[in-house]
Amino acid sequence: MEIYRATIKDLSELKQLEAVCFDDVHENFEYVLTSENHLYFYILDAKNHICAYIGASISLDESELLYICVSENYRGKGYAKELFLKLINELKLRNVNKLFLEVNENNTAAINLYKKIGFTLINKRRNYYGNETALVMLKNL
Repeated sequence: MEIYRATIKDLSELKQLEAVCFDDVHENFEYVLTSENHLYFYILDAKNHICAYIGASISLDESELLYICVSENYRGKGYAKELFLKLINELKLRNVNKLFLEVNENNTAAINLYKKIGFTLINKRRNYYGNETALVMLKNL
């Protein structure tokens, strides 16, 4: 499985996949794909279309997961895990020590993945997702 660093040339496809994965478009890809403080990686399907991506921001020695998006047809096949491993390796090369994320407490599939990768629960944010609670998780790198 090949993983690629996202650049501005991937803008259109990233926006298309984001619109499929999320209710509305959140990310300002024009900014994050040209910023040294952000890392985005993706995987291509057999037709050379982006089928999964991950993105994080970096601030000094800490990073925050911004998005992970896997097209429905590719879920459960290890794409998210592989993207995380690539992101973590790159963050280590940049001397980042901590990776944070927030996840809806009802998203058990994501929570299970994060735990397998080594994230631990450090806090909760009530009403973060409307009426639902976010779990704040941390992985020490």
